[in-house]
Amino acid sequence: MDTKSKQSRFGPKPAKASRASNVRASAAPTPSSADAADSFEDRISELARSGKLFNAAREAVEEQKKSGLPVTFRRGNQVIKQYADGREEVLAEIPPSKFKIPAGVEIIPSK
Repeated sequence: MDTKSKQSRFGPKPAKASRASNVRASAAPTPSSADAADSFEDRISELARSGKLFNAAREAVEEQKKSGLPVTFRRGNQVIKQYADGREEVLAEIPPSKFKIPAGVEIIPSK
């Protein structure tokens, strides 16, 4: 059998990557103790407490509406799609959650 008959109709098969080529060239840097103390979750919580997260989300929604794109969100137990012209469409009804918020969890109110 000649070599052409061993090829697929899409051309020769690519060579398999060796294990060594799949390994990252360098490991990710480990966070210093100062970085570890200021975790991602702590930074997000601080943004939420300060109102910056709420403002950024509101600005993003306004930009999306200005672009003529619909915004999908949850209101109560409904999933709503709001179009740039103000029309609203109920996409789904969500059954009430049976989840109970654990003691000690901070609830950050929206502004």
